[in-house]
Amino acid sequence: MAGPVVGDGLDGESAFLTDVAQQLLDLYPEFSVREPYAVQRDFPRLSLASCQEAAQEACLATGRLAAAGRLAPGTDLVACLLRAARNRARSEIRRQTRADQRLPVRGRDVPGVTAAADFLIEQDLLDGLVIPPSGPTDK
Repeated sequence: MAGPVVGDGLDGESAFLTDVAQQLLDLYPEFSVREPYAVQRDFPRLSLASCQEAAQEACLATGRLAAAGRLAPGTDLVACLLRAARNRARSEIRRQTRADQRLPVRGRDVPGVTAAADFLIEQDLLDGLVIPPSGPTDK
C-alpha cells in the first residue's frame, strides 16, 4: 500500500480506503468476467447467472468491508474476493437445497393434500354445474 503523498489532504485511513477502492476498481473488470466461470466449475449445480451474481455480490461485500474499516492494511483483495464469491455460491446452494426440500409433495405426506384428494375423489365435480333442462324443448 502506498502511503499518502505529503500535502494530499488525506489521513491514513482515507488514503487506505482510496487505495482499496482503486484496487477494487482495477480488479473488477477481469474478476467479473472470469470468476463466474470459476465459481460454476466449483459449483456445477448453479446456473451461470447465479455465479455471475455471486461474483458481483463478492465485489460489493468486499467494498462494504473496506468502507466499514474491517479490512486490514495489506489485505490480499484477490483472495478476499475469491472467498466472498465462494461463500455467496455456498449460500445460494443452501437456499436452493432448502427450496428443493419444500417443493416435492409425495403421496400422502401432507395432510392437506390428502384431504383435498379424498374430497375430489368423492365428488362429482360437474354435478351442480350443468343445469338440467326443465322440460322438453319445442323449437
